[in-house]
Amino acid sequence: MTSQVNNKSNNNFDLLRLLAAIGVIYTHTITLFNIQPHDFMWWLTNKDMELSTLSVRVFFIISGYLIFQSAIRTNNIRDFFLKRFLRLFPGLFISIIITLSVIGPLCTELTLREYFSSSETYSYLTNIFLFSFLKTPDKLPLVFEHNYFPTTVNGALWTLQFEVLFYFFTGGLLFIKRKNIISFIIVISLLFLLCNAIVSHIFQFQIYRSFYIMNIIDFGLYFFLGAAVNIYKDKIVWNKVYFILSVIGLFLFWNIGGIFTIAKYFLLPYVVLYICFIPSRFFNFSEKYGDYSYGLYIYAFPIQQMLVIKLQGVFSYTQQNLIILWLVSMICVLPFALLSWHLVESKALMLKKQLYIK
Repeated sequence: MTSQVNNKSNNNFDLLRLLAAIGVIYTHTITLFNIQPHDFMWWLTNKDMELSTLSVRVFFIISGYLIFQSAIRTNNIRDFFLKRFLRLFPGLFISIIITLSVIGPLCTELTLREYFSSSETYSYLTNIFLFSFLKTPDKLPLVFEHNYFPTTVNGALWTLQFEVLFYFFTGGLLFIKRKNIISFIIVISLLFLLCNAIVSHIFQFQIYRSFYIMNIIDFGLYFFLGAAVNIYKDKIVWNKVYFILSVIGLFLFWNIGGIFTIAKYFLLPYVVLYICFIPSRFFNFSEKYGDYSYGLYIYAFPIQQMLVIKLQGVFSYTQQNLIILWLVSMICVLPFALLSWHLVESKALMLKKQLYIK
C-alpha cells in the first residue's frame, strides 16, 4: 500500500468525488422534496452529520491533499491561482447563466417579459463572487416561491467560498520555499483550528455559532489535514487493519458523542485517503470519459428545485418514492454534468495546458 500512495495513475480520487456529489444529491432529495427531516447518516453518526455533510467533508479532505500537492509543484503563485480559477470558475459561471436564463424562466410566476425586465434577475449574476458576506442574492424573481425551500435557487454553492478561501491560504505558502517551514505552518494551523473546535464543543461559545467561524473551523480542519497527509504520507502507516479500526473508531466516537467526536477530524481523513489510494481501474474511466463530480454538484440543487414543481401530481413526495425521486434527479442532472465537463470544464483545462502551466 505504501508504494500505491505515490501512484498518480491508478487511484480512487475521482471515484470518491463522484460518489460524494451523488451523496449530496441524495440528501437534497430528502430535504428539497420534504420527505423527512434527516437521512440515514444523521442517525448512524448520532446526529453529527447527514450524508451531504459527510460528502462535503470528503471534498475538502481530497481538495486539501491535491491542492497542496499542486501548490508544491507550481513554480509561482500566478500559475497556482490561474489553475484554480480555470478549474472552478468557468463551469460555475456557465451554471449561473443557465440557471438564470433557462431554469428561472421555466419556474418563475412572472411573465417572461417581467422576469427579464427585473433587476433582481441580473443581480443573480453576482453569485460568481461566491462569498456570502458580499450579500450576493441566491434568488431569482418569484422563482421557487412556494417550494419547501422558497427563493433558494442554488443552496449548494455556499461551500465553494470556503474552498476559495483555503486556496488563498495555500497560495500564500508558495512564497515560502522551504518545505520544513511550510510543514510547520500547516501543523500550527491545524493546532489552532483543533483548539477552536475543542473549545466550541466544551463551552459552546456564541462566537462558534457564527456561520463563517463554525465552517472555517470544520472545513479548514479537513482541508489542512488533507494537506498534512500529503506532507507526511510516506511516514503514515497505510494498511487494512488501521483502516478497519478507523471506521470502527468513527462510529464508536460518534455514538459516545461530546468531546470524543473530535476524533473524526483524524479518523475520517485516514479512511477517505486510504480508499483513494486503493488501486482502481476507475481512474482510466475518468481519464477517458471525464470527471463529472463538479458538474453534478453545481447543477443539482436548482434542477431538483425545478423538479419539486414539475413532478407535483406525478409522484407523491413520500419515503416510499425517495429512491425514485433520487434516480429521477440523477437522470435529469447528469446531462448537465456531462455537457459541463465536455464543453466547459475540459476546455478550460486544455487552456491551462496551452498556457504552459505545469
